[in-house]
Amino acid sequence: MAVRKRQQDCRSLALIIHEKIHWVLVGLLLVALMGGLSATAQQTDTNTIRIEQTIDPAQIVARGTGSPSTAMVTLKLSGPAASGAPLDLMLVLDRSASIELDLVKAIARTFVDHLGSDDHVGIVSFSDHAQLDLALTVEKAKALQAIDALTPGTQTALGDGLMLGLDELVKSGRSNALKFIILPTDGGNNVGQDPLLQTSRAAEKQIPIYSISITPAARRQLLSEIAQRTHGAFFANFSDDVLESVMRRADRAVAGRFIVITQ
Repeated sequence: MAVRKRQQDCRSLALIIHEKIHWVLVGLLLVALMGGLSATAQQTDTNTIRIEQTIDPAQIVARGTGSPSTAMVTLKLSGPAASGAPLDLMLVLDRSASIELDLVKAIARTFVDHLGSDDHVGIVSFSDHAQLDLALTVEKAKALQAIDALTPGTQTALGDGLMLGLDELVKSGRSNALKFIILPTDGGNNVGQDPLLQTSRAAEKQIPIYSISITPAARRQLLSEIAQRTHGAFFANFSDDVLESVMRRADRAVAGRFIVITQ
């Protein structure tokens, strides 16, 4: 599914599509509607998507001859429950002048949308300096608000950003949670400390860093080294495959993509 679309993760995947169906002959077309709405999705090999379809008769309102009536159709797609430990995820987000902030925000939103009810997320952003925008929390709505509120800066304090992300995981991370960092950036670092110092610290704490290059001019060698030293992974660009790869490492799975609704 495209980066800018949101969906729930497979711990409690539930995609609700509300579609207003208009017709003139209510009784006749309602029968046709019940038999004519379907959904398909490209599924992974080991998962099954369950489809539930309902229509609420209470929403049907006759407005007279020649005027349309409306019914609310609910289509629910459910995937398998997640397994493994809950997640403590820190998003360490680059908002310097050399990157496209909207892309960074989109990547961050995608990961938040795929977290389950027992997962926690925190946000650190960095430009001229690093700051903790959101302490680890179970409240995904707050995370999305914090992401939307990010504003661009100028310089790039990558090392300081990693330091604050690690500080929050060490301080507030749960003992039973799987901890990791998502780092979408161009790998620049022209103010603050050396990011490799914090990379060594992450390796000692056994906290993997998943670095994502977001510009063609990114310092890929540095980002690859950060990921390799921490037993994370480096991705040359972001895609659905990156999301799926990271979630699989967190013992999660994507139940389906490219969901198509046919009416």
